[in-house]
Amino acid sequence: MPDSTDEAVVDLPEDGADTDKEDTPESEPEHSEEVTGGDPDEPTEEEDVTAGPLANLSEDEKNRLMEQYIHYGEVAIETANQRVQMNRFFGLILTSILAGLFALARGNLTSTNAAIVLFASGFGSLICYFWYQSLQSYRRLNKARYAILNEIESVLPVRIYLDEWRYLKREKPDPEIVDPRPAEDADHRSHTIVEQWFVRLLAVGYASVGGYAGGFIFTSLAQGFIPSLPAPSVVGFGTGGIFLAGLAIVYWKQSR
Repeated sequence: MPDSTDEAVVDLPEDGADTDKEDTPESEPEHSEEVTGGDPDEPTEEEDVTAGPLANLSEDEKNRLMEQYIHYGEVAIETANQRVQMNRFFGLILTSILAGLFALARGNLTSTNAAIVLFASGFGSLICYFWYQSLQSYRRLNKARYAILNEIESVLPVRIYLDEWRYLKREKPDPEIVDPRPAEDADHRSHTIVEQWFVRLLAVGYASVGGYAGGFIFTSLAQGFIPSLPAPSVVGFGTGGIFLAGLAIVYWKQSR
């Protein structure tokens, strides 16, 4: 099931928290004992469905709820597939363009070529930003959807999405339908975190080559007024560093 483990346990983080630093489905569950286990003979408040919004459903209502659950789960899977297709499209296009820009910048760079590199890198950085925002939108959408699915699963014999995450984090499902994941297996990393870091690395590449081209253009224009300017490559690397610092601030603010 694509990407279901990335959003299986949901809750909104505290204001200002950097969720990228934690490997969770999207955030920690509302009740910590829901993941860490506990005495199965003493169900948590969430497991006590007699007090929840789905309590005292008739048989017909339960059947209709199951139909909605199946359909909603299919919608969540389709959303994950759309995100994968979007990542493939943007990743292929932006990686190819970035490789071409680096090849152009490493050659005999002229003012015309530098202007092309600067414009294309600025456009690529902008696309990276919108791609990053799209990932955040998909992430919030899946958090909402899996919050609803988890609530519906509270009246089912097995909480599949939650147990899937428990298995990946080497926790015991409740009821214990599978053995815990072996300790020697590699740690699970949320796909959302991998996506975000891939976009950031691409943006760093665009900012670097764009800053280098911008420094080359600036040196060519300013040499008549400032004869003591360093070589274009030195100015280019310095400008690229400034661009990278600005880019880091932008993504840091978006992650808060």
